[in-house]
Amino acid sequence: MRKVIIGLFLCVVLLVSLASVDASAGGGMTYHPIPLSIWPCTINNQGQIAGATFDGYPAIWHNGQIVRMPFGTKGTAGAINDAGNVIVAADNGSPKPEYLFVDKRGWVSVINVPGDYDVVITINNRNQVIGATYAGTTRKCFLWQHGRVNFLNDSGYWWPYCINNRGQIVVGDGSGGNFVWQNGRINVIETPDNGVFTPRAINDAGKIVGSFAPYDENDWTCEHYPAYWYKGELTMLDALGQQGVAVAINNRGDILGYTEEAANAGFEHLVLWREGRPLIYIDENISQPFELDRHHLISIMNNRGQIVCNGFLDGQFGFYLLQPRRR
Repeated sequence: MRKVIIGLFLCVVLLVSLASVDASAGGGMTYHPIPLSIWPCTINNQGQIAGATFDGYPAIWHNGQIVRMPFGTKGTAGAINDAGNVIVAADNGSPKPEYLFVDKRGWVSVINVPGDYDVVITINNRNQVIGATYAGTTRKCFLWQHGRVNFLNDSGYWWPYCINNRGQIVVGDGSGGNFVWQNGRINVIETPDNGVFTPRAINDAGKIVGSFAPYDENDWTCEHYPAYWYKGELTMLDALGQQGVAVAINNRGDILGYTEEAANAGFEHLVLWREGRPLIYIDENISQPFELDRHHLISIMNNRGQIVCNGFLDGQFGFYLLQPRRR
């Protein structure tokens, strides 16, 4: 009886070990690269990718098909929400592009924002559009919706990083500090020991991902590590001793990022963090020979776990949709 119990125990240990190896190797997933005939900017949760054609026209890629915006102006489709509504930066021949809200029916609204120069960042599923406009020595954040503009600040040099579907906007104050703005209320993103947190994305739960640079007055090498901020706490992500950045988070809590051996040394791995699971090296679990563009990496992810990135497939550079598949 004792031998049977010991045998069962050893079997359990072996199974757990095998499961751990499988998770670290890719969590039971492999990624199939699909070439994109578009310069990608973002992807929504329907798998639609907004960007520009290689000859410079705003367009949407979906299931291998490209649909150009319903006008002949060059530009870029820089953002798209789950309803298929798009923000286009249209080339009007001047240094200041014209920003357009284009709904899925093709109806167009001009995003008019007072200021010398403005930049539109993204759109959420409420059709709330965030951006920044420059007016003299001031940079104002704005929230545009249904033709109306609401400025978040009257002075200072604020910058909006991202917005979720609850209307929470992550804002930088222009001097290294960050906060969450919602309906006029501000929640400061505090960091330990005077370190700097640089936000990149927020999900609907309010979890913000980015990178954290510890403060050291004797070291200006700009070391930075992947981290997330949630409910007042900053948490470092396990990057197996490497530096890196967390660049995207979906509503399942999956976090996409990359690691690097040292600051400004180029990207080492495209990685995925999942709660309670080992770090997943995505670039080592692609179904065909694939190498990342280690110096100019684009990395975007949606709720389905689809990832857009750039790299070399069989030595051919391009932009690719990495489609997750069960092994």
